[in-house]
Amino acid sequence: VEIQLGKYKKAVEEINRRQESGEDPTIDPDEEMKANTAHLMSAVATLPQLTERKRILDKHTNIATSLLGQIKNRNLDHFHQLEEDLLSGKVDMNAVMQTIQ
Repeated sequence: VEIQLGKYKKAVEEINRRQESGEDPTIDPDEEMKANTAHLMSAVATLPQLTERKRILDKHTNIATSLLGQIKNRNLDHFHQLEEDLLSGKVDMNAVMQTIQ
């Protein structure tokens, strides 16, 4: 999710960077208009892709957040740590049985 979010942010920054480039007095106004039009058309063309990518990222983030909440609600992290401690010999069997019940 983080990798895809980074790619999304990079694409949005690229569009914004193109949009924010300042005017250069040495550039022919007609050429600048053509370049700006091309950048605008490119941004409009990529907008649906970026919107879909953001929607999917939001969906995955919501699922991950929900799963994490369920893990915490059910104390699964505690059971995992208990299992690790049991395997390494750090916990006695009575403590394990007490937690299970």
